[in-house]
Amino acid sequence: MYKLIKNSTSIVRIFDGATIPIDLNNADYQGYLKWVGEGNVPFPFDEPTLAERKADKQSEIDALEASQYMTRGEREGWLMMFESKAAAQSVSLETLYGVNPFYKKLKDVNDQVTVLRAELKEIV
Repeated sequence: MYKLIKNSTSIVRIFDGATIPIDLNNADYQGYLKWVGEGNVPFPFDEPTLAERKADKQSEIDALEASQYMTRGEREGWLMMFESKAAAQSVSLETLYGVNPFYKKLKDVNDQVTVLRAELKEIV
């Protein structure tokens, strides 16, 4: 018996827990194909639990923030400074900082984190 893995290039053989790559040159995969050819059906993948989905999303956020050279508070502080300066000069952020790679990087990361945090809140 076998079990599918969601979004994977492999399957699991249940009796020994072996992960078998989906590769026509692999003898174990050929055995799986023979087994399916005999009319057998693999178990479907398990949907992750709510807690697992939340933990995965939080891990994405943590990894993104850890890849930066400053803390979340520092990043948000810099962005507030940029926004205040643009507001004081009555120009758009893009006009003032659109070509500034530092601002662009901060903004891109902040936008990605914002999207991930919104996705995390939607997991119910």
